[in-house]
Amino acid sequence: MKKFIAIMCISLFATVTLAQGKFTVPTPTDQQKFQTAAWQWNSAYLHLISYGKSNGKSVEEIASSVGDDWTKTWNKEDGFDGLVSSMLYICVCMVPDGSVEILEQTDNKIVIKVKGWYPYLKERGTFLNVSYAEFIEFMNIGVNKIAEFMGATFSQKDTEDGLVMNFGKK
Repeated sequence: MKKFIAIMCISLFATVTLAQGKFTVPTPTDQQKFQTAAWQWNSAYLHLISYGKSNGKSVEEIASSVGDDWTKTWNKEDGFDGLVSSMLYICVCMVPDGSVEILEQTDNKIVIKVKGWYPYLKERGTFLNVSYAEFIEFMNIGVNKIAEFMGATFSQKDTEDGLVMNFGKK
């Protein structure tokens, strides 16, 4: 009987072991999910820019068109405060391995520094025929469209220490 039970246990173990497939469902951490989502989001912008360029459009034309579309998803009544709160949130989400810091703020102005905005592209130089400078210009024009729509001003400067963004109330 012991021999029979041993054989059954070994057979069951072998069946379970061999029945497992080559692939398993991954179980990424929340941080890994976050990193992947941000990477995908940034890459989608690169595909958009690349496709537009392949159709003879300039980065400025692409960003202006996309920025106009972006404004349709914003509530103008939220004004400057809504713009700043949302942009802070978006920036934090876009840099899972970076940081967002408020450098200066008043009731009418805020200056933030974003470190680690799409480091893969910055380190690589270009990807999908889009440079880091073009990507930053695309974001600058698009966010400017949103800021104008929300009754605000926007400017940004790419520095060694990060992307410095200025939002002002009109």
